[in-house]
Amino acid sequence: MDNFHIFRRTAARSSRAGKLLNDPVDAYRPLLATWLIEMILSLGWYKKAFCETHEYIFNAESFAVITQIAVKSTAQSSAGGYIFINGKKIQHGDMASAKMLKVHLESFRNLPITDELSLLKNICTIGRILGLNDAEMSILCFAAMLNVFPVFYAALASVCYRTSLQHFASIIALISGQSAALIMSGLEEGSPLISSGIIAVESGGVDIEQRVTLLSGFGEILCRAHKSVGALLEQFLKKAGAPSLKLEDFPHLSLDIRTVMDYLQGVSRSAEPGANILFYGAPGTGKTECVKALAAALEIDLFEISFANEDGNPIGGNDRLRAYNLCQRALRSSNNALLMFDEIEDVFPSEGGFMALFGLESASETCKSGKAWINRTLERNHTPAIWVTNDAHIDPAYLRRFDYSIRFSVPPQQVRMSIARHHLAQFEPSDAWLARIAASDQVIPAQYERAAKVARLSCNQDMARARLP
Repeated sequence: MDNFHIFRRTAARSSRAGKLLNDPVDAYRPLLATWLIEMILSLGWYKKAFCETHEYIFNAESFAVITQIAVKSTAQSSAGGYIFINGKKIQHGDMASAKMLKVHLESFRNLPITDELSLLKNICTIGRILGLNDAEMSILCFAAMLNVFPVFYAALASVCYRTSLQHFASIIALISGQSAALIMSGLEEGSPLISSGIIAVESGGVDIEQRVTLLSGFGEILCRAHKSVGALLEQFLKKAGAPSLKLEDFPHLSLDIRTVMDYLQGVSRSAEPGANILFYGAPGTGKTECVKALAAALEIDLFEISFANEDGNPIGGNDRLRAYNLCQRALRSSNNALLMFDEIEDVFPSEGGFMALFGLESASETCKSGKAWINRTLERNHTPAIWVTNDAHIDPAYLRRFDYSIRFSVPPQQVRMSIARHHLAQFEPSDAWLARIAASDQVIPAQYERAAKVARLSCNQDMARARLP
């Protein structure tokens, strides 16, 4: 029976949102138990010969939790004695164990899946958004189950079963009903699933539970009930806020801005891939505001890649780059969008800091492979992107992939005075006072905005003056 299509039919039904579960495993037990038992049977994990070199799956507590099969061994079990299955005494042998597992497998196959967490429904929605085929959704579902249910991960980890990528593909094909060739294709670097960044595939010989990993935080998103497809998309496609400045506030960059505007309009007409622009310069010089103003002037939708999660904790450079790839995939059919990737210092570190980004050993081939992945990211994006950084000391191998770059220095005095007037207009400052504070090239535009915010929230106009020269 095609277990994956059981999952798809179930996911199409409405989930009972808001219901609290004592144990979420209960709702997904038919799928988890079916997968686990099929692997145990096909890979021979139940056999005595296998147990001579690996841990015995029946002894794993996680096996009992998922399958609700309680196995109690006797001292003579390994010598051909008896074992107790849910209190029932049976002969301890390979044939008897296989027979018992097949009975339970058939029982689980006939049980309906209750999509209490909206997990399967969301996987189907993501599949439609990203254009994934059934084989790729099977891989995504397997990775999601490992991420969401630690007991499933623990059950697979208990046997310490190492696989090659080809063997792993055959296992996923077995439990999903998809062809091994399609699964293998879905695990390849250029596939929509892998290029989206949702899934990362470990290379070399690793244990089965370590072969695929889900994008950090994505499991939580998949386990929430979302009111609409748009609401689900908003979890990783964040719309940028409105600008507080206009392009006219950057007269010292007018030539560069005009060039970038013409370039982005040309990209929109031609749908040319690999459009990337770099904004760099000292903090507070208006880089982010300029991106927002640029998008507003072009009347295009601006989305940004988050650098912190919902708890306010920073997101690592690798995960942010994977999230960027996910957004690129989700926006592939849009011709009126722009992506902003702010604070990219940990994504494109200077040469020598690359290995720390991925937590990898300092091996030249690994380094080359990682750089190639980032370079491909910069060469294949369908939605144009503006990358923003305070530090332009980036590896030249990456810099060459940017089509245009703008250096943001501290603006000239007249520009600083204009920005100060914009932010502090509520206090009706005199031109003389504005000229005095703008005379200091140590005061950057962002300080005017922060001073106005403190004054507004504290209802104390003098606070604005206190934060400036």
